[in-house]
Amino acid sequence: LGASGCSWLQMAEGQFKKPDVAYKSASLTDVSLSGATLNVVARVDNPNPVELALADVDYRVSIDGHPVAAGKPPEGLAIPANGNADLTLPASFKFADLGQAVATVLSKGSAGYKAEGTVGVKTPIGVVRVPLSHEGTFTLPAMPGIALGTPRLTSVAIDHATVELPVTLTGKGSLPVPLQALDAAVTIG
Repeated sequence: LGASGCSWLQMAEGQFKKPDVAYKSASLTDVSLSGATLNVVARVDNPNPVELALADVDYRVSIDGHPVAAGKPPEGLAIPANGNADLTLPASFKFADLGQAVATVLSKGSAGYKAEGTVGVKTPIGVVRVPLSHEGTFTLPAMPGIALGTPRLTSVAIDHATVELPVTLTGKGSLPVPLQALDAAVTIG
């Protein structure tokens, strides 16, 4: 307790070192045919001899120049003394939110993103804000292939008939794309 108090006192007297925030990784989760979540992970390094706590985070994420998310994750991330902690900035988006660029983005299979903002850390001298900025690209899931098979007449009655239309979905790429619904209409004549 005495050593910790001494460390806080030294920091308050001007020996505080500003934390460093650096990009660590980006990954897609919650992928569907309508959208996904891009998780940008930053590492917060604490060069001080005492634990620091996250006070606030203000961030914005854009994909191919289109703003898709902004937010403030909850406070409370602890950054150990002379250590580091990972901070995840989630950005959920719908492909439709990308506007007219969605066809281009989906056809090329990747998209550029930019994450920027500030990370505020509680210190004995108040909240210190450190800028965060990173640009990169991520791979989008390939749209599944859809093939229609030969229709088969399975039952016939005087007032109705049952026709089976086989549909084959083929996944492409390394990311799973869950089937959420299949809507179809068949017209005969």
